[in-house]
Amino acid sequence: MGKTVSVACLGPGEAFGGDRSDHSLPYRARAAAPGQLVRLPYKAAERVLSQQPSVLYQLQSRLRRQSQLAFFKQCTPLGVVPSLILSRRLLPRLVEQPLQAGKTLAQYPLTSGDYLWLRQGCLLNPAVPEGSPQVGEGWVYTISQRDWVTQTDGLLYQLPCRTLEWNELKPLL
Repeated sequence: MGKTVSVACLGPGEAFGGDRSDHSLPYRARAAAPGQLVRLPYKAAERVLSQQPSVLYQLQSRLRRQSQLAFFKQCTPLGVVPSLILSRRLLPRLVEQPLQAGKTLAQYPLTSGDYLWLRQGCLLNPAVPEGSPQVGEGWVYTISQRDWVTQTDGLLYQLPCRTLEWNELKPLL
């Protein structure tokens, strides 16, 4: 973490910011060309979005994808893959798996052979504590990892192994 990478180029009418959460990565916006920026204060946005649930859902989805893209570009070896390819081929197939402290991986709907990334939190491999994954690390899930324990609340990203994207990305992982 900590490296500066280009994540996306926003076009007219696209939004950024407003994605402060436990899973947000810090970022900054830099203009690539002259343009106009509109800032909407939180209270005004909250009022408008409460009256337009479909717009709220669309904005939340867009901000989630931007956060996912920032994670893959900043924290994983997939940072070398162009953002457009990650956005179109990987992100739509990702499954977000929220983690609760104290549970084992056996308690989540994970499939042996799927690729997982630790997005946030702390997992413990009780057999080899020093081999526990760190945020940003990815691995192929196996049945032997069922007893790994979530030490804190967190988030996993899961890519099903039965996808074309898995075969295309496997050499990069």
